[in-house]
Amino acid sequence: MLSRLSKQELENDLYQLRDLVTGLDYSPISNVTFLNMESFYSYIQTTEGSLFSDHYQEMQKIMDRVEPYLPFAIGKTAIQFLTEAAFIETDQDMERLKAEYIPRARIDFIHLLQNIKTENEWIYILELCESIRKEKEDENI
Repeated sequence: MLSRLSKQELENDLYQLRDLVTGLDYSPISNVTFLNMESFYSYIQTTEGSLFSDHYQEMQKIMDRVEPYLPFAIGKTAIQFLTEAAFIETDQDMERLKAEYIPRARIDFIHLLQNIKTENEWIYILELCESIRKEKEDENI
């Protein structure tokens, strides 16, 4: 069952997530180059004793709480998802497709946070997540 967050809890979690994502110190692995975000997070997730494993676990806890309130797909992932979804015929296939895209959506959101340039962009993300939260809250009334 979905654990409902209040507006303030969601906002606090998003601020904490942004701080975790943007405050990551890459200097211990400065001699390593990752091809993309997926490979970096795969490294963190699968490498036992990784320098970032505690950091990663904290990010995952927050993502677990805020995931229902995040935009499902962003950018290229959204286009890919919608293209595949157009050919889905059963609810079971749609659930399978969603499950396949959830990890991508999480990485896309983290990447989005890392690339925020202005306070207005950040406020837009907060407002978007809040509108999703509010819509879910209204559905459950």
